[in-house]
Amino acid sequence: MKTLKIENDLRRLITSPYSVEMEEIIKYPQPRELETGTSVVAIGDLHGNAIKFLYFLIKYKLVECSGIGYLNLYIAYMDNNIKNFVTFLKKYVRVNSSSHKPLLVLIGDTLADRGMNDYMTLKVYELLKDSGFEYIIIFSNHDQEFIVNFHKKLLSRQAKPRTFILGQPKLFARSMINMHQSIMRGEISDREVESLVRTVYIPNLKLVYKHRMAYSHLKSEMVIFTHAPVDIPFLQKCRKFICRQHSTRDFDRDYMMVENFSSIEEMIDAINANFSVESFVKMHNNFDFQFNERIFEQAPLLKLVWNKTIMEPSFQMRHKITFIHGHIGQQVVNSKHIINLDSHFGKEHHEKYPFPVAMIKELVVCGSVIDSGYFARSQ
Repeated sequence: MKTLKIENDLRRLITSPYSVEMEEIIKYPQPRELETGTSVVAIGDLHGNAIKFLYFLIKYKLVECSGIGYLNLYIAYMDNNIKNFVTFLKKYVRVNSSSHKPLLVLIGDTLADRGMNDYMTLKVYELLKDSGFEYIIIFSNHDQEFIVNFHKKLLSRQAKPRTFILGQPKLFARSMINMHQSIMRGEISDREVESLVRTVYIPNLKLVYKHRMAYSHLKSEMVIFTHAPVDIPFLQKCRKFICRQHSTRDFDRDYMMVENFSSIEEMIDAINANFSVESFVKMHNNFDFQFNERIFEQAPLLKLVWNKTIMEPSFQMRHKITFIHGHIGQQVVNSKHIINLDSHFGKEHHEKYPFPVAMIKELVVCGSVIDSGYFARSQ
């Protein structure tokens, strides 16, 4: 019902007699200048869509690409023509040569989602990595599905087709399934895919990312990025769980008292330092993809990537922190401390059709904020 309501809202916007600004992923994005001092650029859920990835990289001038180059990449993407996509990526796309490059934070769902082919996304990662561009991928539920299949060798050429382990319908992992079909047809090698996964993907994964520069519209002093909604007490549970799993000496400390930013940073650093993709494979072996609150209590890290319930901040320092996540669809969050970056732009049929600018969610974090449509209007 919620999805139907969203689609009806979109239909009303598109058919409105009033002027509605639309954005189309098929069209070359109009580049915009980042403000001086921009230190972090965050992009919401990619939905496994490599062309959406490039769209925002071009829009914020993180990479350079001509209009004809973008159109050729879009056509290759929609045709699932990985040979042409890689050729055009090498020919037309260059990482911006500016000496100052902000950190790129991807909110998740970059692989094993509704997009066309994960190999294309991995090649975009490779382009960034080879150019020395720093990026962080926030680990998500779709990342867990990708990692489980990768570690169980279900993406190799020897694997039987259609033996994927998924927690959602196969449509929701189309990009991974199409990549495996490309491997089976001999268009790409499983060795190259494994090399890409181990060099440009896994090393850049984090469960949580924190940033101390102010988000000016909200007067915050810290921004915390996750894929699914969280709050500080829940992150404390995650720290205790992950430190116990790795027998870290201080896992029994009481982390319910958060007195300053240093203690929050220490907590998040401990979560990421003890994080491994293998731990999510192990949790899958224990729980499959059957999740409920009882399982979330036993393994809070699963809730960290699968939770869809908004956690309204209630701790002492809540007014100083902004939580930024995706995962929950177009849902509007009525909280000045929480921002949802998930949108349907570039998702499923919005790979082809226009999308209202007012419903596109994207964010740049710096001394001040550059944003589009939705946030500009809502603040």
